Amino acid sequence: MSNVEIELELPYPVDQVWRALTESDVVATWLMKNNLEPKVGHRFQFIGPPIPGKWNGVVDSQVRIVEPERRLSFTWDTPEQHSTVDIALEPQAHGTRLRLLHEHLADDMAKPLEHGWDHMLRQKLPDAIKKQVAGP
Repeated sequence: MSNVEIELELPYPVDQVWRALTESDVVATWLMKNNLEPKVGHRFQFIGPPIPGKWNGVVDSQVRIVEPERRLSFTWDTPEQHSTVDIALEPQAHGTRLRLLHEHLADDMAKPLEHGWDHMLRQKLPDAIKKQVAGP
C-alpha cells in the first residue's frame, strides 16, 4: 500500500479555501461533479469521465471528519480499492497551507493519483478560488 502526500501554500484566506473544498458546485469546477455536503456520515459520489477497462468514472465517498476551516476527511472508494483522503488547512500570514494525504492506495495507483491531485490542487483549485472571489 502507498500514500500520496501533497503540501502547498495558497495565497487565499482559509475561509475561501474551505468553501472551495466543501461547496459542491465549486468542487465540481476543480475536481469532479459531486453531491458533497460537509456533514459527518454523508454519503456522496464524485463522477468523472470513465476510462474503459480501468475505471467506471464513479468514486463512492463518505464524509468522515469535518472541522470547519481546519480539516475535511472522506473515503475514496472505487471497485478496485478503498482509500481515504484527509485535507488539513492552516492559516498563514499570506494565505493558507493545505496538506492533502490520500492513504491506503494500491501501489500502482499512487503515482497517477499523485499526479492528478498535484495538478488539481496547484492549478485548478486556485483558479476556482479566484473565480469564487471575483463572483459571477
